[in-house]
Amino acid sequence: MESLIPLLSKAYKQIGHDVVFLPHPSNRSLSHLEDGILDAEIARLSVVEKKIGNIVRINIPIHTLKGFAYTNRGEIEEYTPEILGHYRLTSLRGVLWSDRVVTNHPRSNQMTQPADLLRLLQEGRTDIIFLAEETMDRLLENHPATSVKIRKLYPAIAIQPMYHYIHKKHRDLVPELEKAISDLLKNRK
Repeated sequence: MESLIPLLSKAYKQIGHDVVFLPHPSNRSLSHLEDGILDAEIARLSVVEKKIGNIVRINIPIHTLKGFAYTNRGEIEEYTPEILGHYRLTSLRGVLWSDRVVTNHPRSNQMTQPADLLRLLQEGRTDIIFLAEETMDRLLENHPATSVKIRKLYPAIAIQPMYHYIHKKHRDLVPELEKAISDLLKNRK
C-alpha cells in the first residue's frame, strides 16, 4: 500500500493536516486503529467493518486488491480450490481474503512478513503462497533471481475495492477527505 501514501498525503494536506505513515503488521494495525492508538489505515477491504466498530470508511475506492496464489511447482497449472488439499499453503497472518482460503486447511501456515512467504517457497518448505499482486511484484523486483521459477496462478482469488479508513473520533473529516481524494483521483487519469 506504499503506492497510496503520496495520494493520501496530498489529500490530508489539502484539508490542512500533516500525516505520518507508520508500518505495522496487519492485525496490530487493525487493533491499534480500533483502540484509537492509530488515527487511520491506508487501505482495507470493506469486510474489515464487520470486525471493527470504531472505524469510518472514506467511501471512495482508492485501490483494487488483486489477490493471487503463487507457486514454483511445475505441475500446478491454475488455481482451483480443489487443488489446495494436495499442497502445503502459506499466507500472511491477518489478510482476510487469504485467511478464508487457508482456514481449516491441515497443512497451512501463516507468517507476518511477505518476504518470509517467498523464502519458504524458494526453500521448498511450502508449495503455494497467497499474496496481493502488488506485494509479490515488489518482492520479485527485489529478488530477481527467484522470479524465473515462481508463477502466478490464475484466476485471481480476490479482486476487490479497497478504502481508506479513519478512527471514528475523526469522522468530521470524512466529507473533506472524500472530496480531496475524489479530486486527486480524477486528476490522476
